[in-house]
Amino acid sequence: MTPDLAEPGDASAPPLSAVPASASPSGPPAAPPALTPLVLLVGFLGAGKTSFLRALIPLLGERGLSVSVIIHDYQNAGIDASLIAGLTQLVNAVSGSCVCCGAREELLDTLYTTEVKAPGVMLIETNGTTEPDDIIEILALDPRARPYSLPVQLSVVDAKRWQKRFWSNALEREQLRTATHIHTGWLDKTTDARAAEVRAHIATLNPGASPVTPESFADFLAAVALGRQAIAASAPAATARGTRPAGVPHAFACVELRLPAQLDRTALEAWLRGLPRDIVRAKGAVRLSDRPGWIVFQKVEGSADVMFIPLPQAPRTGPSMILIGPALDGEALAASARAALGTDRIVVAPRVHG
Repeated sequence: MTPDLAEPGDASAPPLSAVPASASPSGPPAAPPALTPLVLLVGFLGAGKTSFLRALIPLLGERGLSVSVIIHDYQNAGIDASLIAGLTQLVNAVSGSCVCCGAREELLDTLYTTEVKAPGVMLIETNGTTEPDDIIEILALDPRARPYSLPVQLSVVDAKRWQKRFWSNALEREQLRTATHIHTGWLDKTTDARAAEVRAHIATLNPGASPVTPESFADFLAAVALGRQAIAASAPAATARGTRPAGVPHAFACVELRLPAQLDRTALEAWLRGLPRDIVRAKGAVRLSDRPGWIVFQKVEGSADVMFIPLPQAPRTGPSMILIGPALDGEALAASARAALGTDRIVVAPRVHG
């Protein structure tokens, strides 16, 4: 289902576009214009997708490309959108359970109505539980995505926590199998032996994917956007599991909590570290009592670390937090947070529907 890479002169590669090349009075038909590269950024919760985007976007700008971004996440995509809002002028947030079900129409409409200045790139960051074969098929076949290349899938892998996710290990492997490119991150958080083990496992699952850094991936996208390299338009094949019908629920649920404008850092860290193990990610935006400005905080299951990332501006979401897991009791989580953080101003936000 993933596109094959081919050089523009490769006679075995089918044409990039169904639009016929215009005839030239002095020679053979001109080549069709390069399509805007469409990148699907995939990776499990907390793998480092947004961190990769924050490194990639300035590199694309240095190569003369305009960058448009669609951030998709459970209920509240605006938190991650706020992290990159200062790096590119065009950032769209799409909220919903998954891009292949509840948020599919909003995603496709956003793709269709977004004008990407050429040469440019469209980047889609999916939520951490996306099953990419479904969305790749949608993007390859829906006419609203025709201004773009067939989707290039970059999978981001957390070297420290790869295949240590219990019931989610199978999903993490599936997110890798359809990738054209793979970035292995968090290498500074693990040993050389562990990194080699993860890379060897990745190679057995998807030997054809190209390992990349933000720099090498930016070079690749610039070559595609500027017409120096093409993406062959092979038709998507049916997957062994098939495509999930729209509206069939996923195994993960999300709860959004509205927060007061400021929280105590020590109390917040303690509460996040004490969350039940079945909460695979907690992420939010708030002000802390010990520093100026807004921050994004994140805690992923299996790690004792709580990350704090400064925000360049106030988030569109306001102070809020999302928690993701297979089965969550929103009211119980809100009550726990109120008791631990010493405030009665924490409430469950209304659900957002596709």
